[in-house]
Amino acid sequence: MYKKAIEAATNYTNIILLSPQKIVEDGIRYQNQANIFKIHNMIKNFLDEHNVSYIEADYTVDKQELVRKILGLNTTEDLKKNT
Repeated sequence: MYKKAIEAATNYTNIILLSPQKIVEDGIRYQNQANIFKIHNMIKNFLDEHNVSYIEADYTVDKQELVRKILGLNTTEDLKKNT
């Protein structure tokens, strides 16, 4: 099952790895900020080790730019350079 999951994941072109958000450590959440970054890095390393392509983004990313990246279209910045 693991092998099939890895094989399937390498065929995806639209995996978006979102950077961790800062959290309020209020004692309700099990994870703390350090654990969240550790888990994020573990996921990133896993994807890298298995040659799974992904796009890194954060929660402030321009959604239109992200769609352009996923579809392999020129970004707005690229379009401005060519005019």
